[in-house]
Amino acid sequence: MTSAHRILLSALVTLSLVVAGGASLAPAVQAQTTAGTAFTYQGQLTQAGAPVSGTCDFQFSLFDAATAGSQVGSTLSQSLGVSGGLFITLLDFGTGTFDGNARWLEIAVRCPAGSGDYSTLSPRQELSPTPYAIWAARVPWSGIQSIPGDLADGDDDTTYTAGPGLILAGNEFSANPTYLQWRVNGTCASGSSIRVINADGTVTCETDTDTTYAAGAGLSLAGNTFSADTSYLQRRVTGPSGTCADGSSIRIINEDGTVTCEADDTYTDTGSGARAYHNAAQSVANGIWTALAFNGERWDDGGYHDNATNNSRLTVAEAGLYLLSCTLEFASNSTGARGVSIRVNGGTFISADQRPANTNANQLTIATVYKLAANGYAECMAYQTSGSPLSVNSVAQFTPEFTIARLP
Repeated sequence: MTSAHRILLSALVTLSLVVAGGASLAPAVQAQTTAGTAFTYQGQLTQAGAPVSGTCDFQFSLFDAATAGSQVGSTLSQSLGVSGGLFITLLDFGTGTFDGNARWLEIAVRCPAGSGDYSTLSPRQELSPTPYAIWAARVPWSGIQSIPGDLADGDDDTTYTAGPGLILAGNEFSANPTYLQWRVNGTCASGSSIRVINADGTVTCETDTDTTYAAGAGLSLAGNTFSADTSYLQRRVTGPSGTCADGSSIRIINEDGTVTCEADDTYTDTGSGARAYHNAAQSVANGIWTALAFNGERWDDGGYHDNATNNSRLTVAEAGLYLLSCTLEFASNSTGARGVSIRVNGGTFISADQRPANTNANQLTIATVYKLAANGYAECMAYQTSGSPLSVNSVAQFTPEFTIARLP
């Protein structure tokens, strides 16, 4: 389905219980079927304002928000028949996807089935609960029917036992202080420390001993004061003495946190690049690499190209690393081979692509990066072996096009 087609979807999710007038309910002894997790989805599909009829591919995805959000469960893919714009299907996202939180359904569709890309419909469809589902979320205990006998009083008569760390006396559980630690609420006086924490949370204290300390790696000790050893550790680089002015960079960080600066290298860009083209077909002789002419420019912000003099060339004024690319298309001919290459300074081929011809117009593109010296130049070369001269087509913005861009 193309982007030019707009698809509108209106859909209704229904879960219903219907008892016809005069109909009798089945006897209570009849076997019951447990409800699954699937639900029926009905929708109306229109395209360009008209109802769709045919077979379409659908993708159904569940999300936890009207926009963005996270997907819940997996995506369901189905091919469905649509008649007069209407379709119906059964969706099953499995257990756990409907946990009481709001859900939105996102639908992607393509018509006819098997063609083109899917179009995602907007907005997402909120899945609303039916009246009975709302009631089920709030039904009181007294409103539930067919309760098992051992649950009729609201208690399933479950029995409990005390596990590790607990004591059960009658119907009361409590913590076991021989297994768990009571909250520590004891303290020690200044000059002493905790030696024992008792089961009831009290503590036993002892007087501190005169422990001696020594300075390890990166520290120095003078009297009773420890400090960082700046011959081992780097002082923090900060403040005016730790910065460089605009146009310069840090060259050395000194032990005391000051820095030594140096001026940044300067770079002058004579132009970022150019793109040249030719506005008419050009004949290429059989079996000869031919430099293509270019008599127009898409842009040239560095004086790389001249439309009249040596117009096959892209010339650089400054030495550097350059990206070069050329695109061309030969006229239709299925005989022989076709090739394109980039030649520099009139003699050195730095990149080439050659392949057998096919029955259609043969299109070739080549690109490479090369370091050119000042006043060096590059040319786009064409080659063919059809047995006679063959034209390189001229198509706006496509063939032939020759581009150069200077790299940093």
